[in-house]
Amino acid sequence: MKCLLDLQNQLKTKETEINLFSQVEKLNQELDEMMENEEELKILHEKKLLSSKKSQGKSSEFKKLLVITEKKLQRKEKNETLTPFKKYG
Repeated sequence: MKCLLDLQNQLKTKETEINLFSQVEKLNQELDEMMENEEELKILHEKKLLSSKKSQGKSSEFKKLLVITEKKLQRKEKNETLTPFKKYG
């Protein structure tokens, strides 16, 4: 009878170990998935930052071009108002 109880206890212990190993495997899989998701999010965030920096750079270039163009127009208008008689004369 004692032998049977020992075997039952051993069986329960093994079942518990198997269940624990199974839980550990599931948790490890979940952890792996979470780490992959975190890496993907980091990559997306970096791409977004790069895209944002490119946009800011382009915006800055357009502003510079706009300022240069406005200055050229102002000079042209100034020259035209200073020398109206030279055109006709």
